[in-house]
Amino acid sequence: MKQWLICLFALVTAMPVSAEEPPLFRNARAPLEDRVSDLLERLTLEEKVALCHGAFTSGGVPRLGIGSLLMLDGRQGLRPILEQKGTKTTLLPCALALSCTWDEEAARDFGRVLGREMLALNRHVLLAPMLNLVRSPLGGRNFENFGEDPLLVGRMGAAYIQGVQELGVGACACLLVANDCERRRHFTSSNMDVRTLRELHLVGYELSVRDGNVWSMMSGNNLLNGVYCAQNRPLVQDLVKDEIGFDGVMITDWRAAYDTVPAALAGTDMTTGICGYVFGNDRLLAAVKAGQVPPALLDDKVRRILRLYLRSGVLNPEGRAQGALDSPEHRAAARRLAAEGMVLLKNERQLLPLPVAKLKNVLITGPAA
Repeated sequence: MKQWLICLFALVTAMPVSAEEPPLFRNARAPLEDRVSDLLERLTLEEKVALCHGAFTSGGVPRLGIGSLLMLDGRQGLRPILEQKGTKTTLLPCALALSCTWDEEAARDFGRVLGREMLALNRHVLLAPMLNLVRSPLGGRNFENFGEDPLLVGRMGAAYIQGVQELGVGACACLLVANDCERRRHFTSSNMDVRTLRELHLVGYELSVRDGNVWSMMSGNNLLNGVYCAQNRPLVQDLVKDEIGFDGVMITDWRAAYDTVPAALAGTDMTTGICGYVFGNDRLLAAVKAGQVPPALLDDKVRRILRLYLRSGVLNPEGRAQGALDSPEHRAAARRLAAEGMVLLKNERQLLPLPVAKLKNVLITGPAA
């Protein structure tokens, strides 16, 4: 018996003992900002910088068990990325058609469909909606916006955002600001005075913050008054963050920033896609170590990113709701929203409703016919 106990003791003491990982939160029931502060003080400098760049998959802190932030395109229906090829999502009418409903509840329903499908694909941030004004009929992405009226753009955009975010999925107000053309958009400067900016182009973004409480925003590819939007401090830091009160993450479009220090000082929090290198490749890390970017400014960026992680369920994956893809309910919503967007401004000679019994031929034309 004594020999057996000695053998058992030797076996137990020989087993490797793994250090217990610290809990993700010291107090999981604490208010959101307290949890953000708790995580922030536990990150190394290198881990902080790693949160500030990426692509559709960004960041994460493996040491603390924090997963990556997963983003997805899809303003009129989700666009699954390569590993989800073949996945069917609901095709919704375009945002320009949605704006023709003049119905904020319709915009919320639109956002809810997208939010549920994001949940089904296990994605955290939808890179939508677009809030640029339709200033020219030649704009290649006019259909993704809500028209030319700033108030309509802002009200519909805010409702769309509410529909997405009430399901725990982040929305992203795109593309700040006056990114009104496609051709040479990376080299075109939208030049305007402050009144034009504030009363027209910025209204949609302001309402997306104040009414929609949007969790992220994407800077445009263009320049504003000769300075790239992602590197434009009077626009991003002074107006959007400090004055309007945006507390979310300012991310770049895939090719919207070029220089590390100007982008960081301007208020950009995360560089993505092709310009991920601007904060990646140890560039932001070197700028902080050299004193070109203050540590307190980096902490503000990381605080915003961690806030987004908490809001969108990255840190609580088991608590996210179940989603659905291309469901009968979503198809019915798409059909209803498309019908509501078909508006006849003046019914001359009682054109509508069509006398179905008298129709012999119906012509359907256009690229989507």
